[in-house]
Amino acid sequence: MRGICRLAMLFAVLLAAVVPAGATINFAPGIIGTDDRRPIDNSAPPWSAIGQVNVGGYRVLASCSGTLVAPRVVLTAAHCIMDMVRRKPFEPQRIHFAAGVLRDRAIGRATAKCVKFPPGYRYVGPPHLNADLPHQNVPMQAFRLDLAVIILDRDIARAGTFALTTADVFHPGLALTHASYGMDRRYVLTADRTCSARRRNSDVWLTDCDSFGASSGGPVIVSMAGKPTVAAVMVGTFGDNVGTLAVPVARWPHIPLKAACP
Repeated sequence: MRGICRLAMLFAVLLAAVVPAGATINFAPGIIGTDDRRPIDNSAPPWSAIGQVNVGGYRVLASCSGTLVAPRVVLTAAHCIMDMVRRKPFEPQRIHFAAGVLRDRAIGRATAKCVKFPPGYRYVGPPHLNADLPHQNVPMQAFRLDLAVIILDRDIARAGTFALTTADVFHPGLALTHASYGMDRRYVLTADRTCSARRRNSDVWLTDCDSFGASSGGPVIVSMAGKPTVAAVMVGTFGDNVGTLAVPVARWPHIPLKAACP
């Protein structure tokens, strides 16, 4: 699996201030064949633990998805909280998480206190920023440790948490569910329950899970002993709708689940 990959539809930068009036943005990459995403009931754990990761100040700058894996710890994609221009993380106070969003309601909201990355993580951004900001071409190496946790400033206990596995569970045809808050349905949790793992390139899975803008950081879920369990994080798309890319949680065996900041 070689070639150029894309942050593409997954790292969705809101362009209201920079896109000319009347311009259109193609968010199609990430839908593999038929769009199999369907709304999912997130009124109770563990599904209410999935939420929106938003970066902003006086306006929203970027949007992704993320999952509570402890009452104050959100697992997401590292590139979701990286400033592509400055090539460094956004300030924690600009990173916000809303769990269990359904239209104009959320089970809980919190602000980042700090962010943490896997040992050895190095941000590899696009060599040149495309004018169409949500669709940035990056090398495969950009995704190999594309994981991060956000330590929140308060618990969101009512939302519950999702279980994690750091075991290597990959095999071709592994049944997957990918859930996220896509940009086209930003206030309704949707999931593709019909997808599977296709192959892997050492550290990254190629899947046929449907995704969309702002889905990056959303969980890729497997069933373990009948329990939905996060095994990977959605991070990008490969080629021209060839597949979507996910980083397995096993790449970070000792994910910090305690709400401790330096």
